[in-house]
Amino acid sequence: MSAVVSEGPSFLRVVVGSCAAGVCAGAFVNAAWLAATGDVPSLWTSLALTQGVTTLWSVGQAIRFRRKWLAVVASFSLPALGEGIETPNRPPSDEEGDR
Repeated sequence: MSAVVSEGPSFLRVVVGSCAAGVCAGAFVNAAWLAATGDVPSLWTSLALTQGVTTLWSVGQAIRFRRKWLAVVASFSLPALGEGIETPNRPPSDEEGDR
């Protein structure tokens, strides 16, 4: 009996990616705050704004993924070759009830 291998990314890869996203968001927040006010934000302000930026980014990515997925699902209801296209030398298709 063989072990089942997960097809998704490893746990360590997800953790490193999440940490990298947090560091990038933190750098962005601190740079924007520094440019706007001329001073570095406090730790709690920086953490709260960084959490807000990462949350907004993840919501945007989730919306983008959902739109792409809905387009894929909607494509299943479309005909494969378009409307009214006859394929030469194609055998007649079965009726819905003949399967």
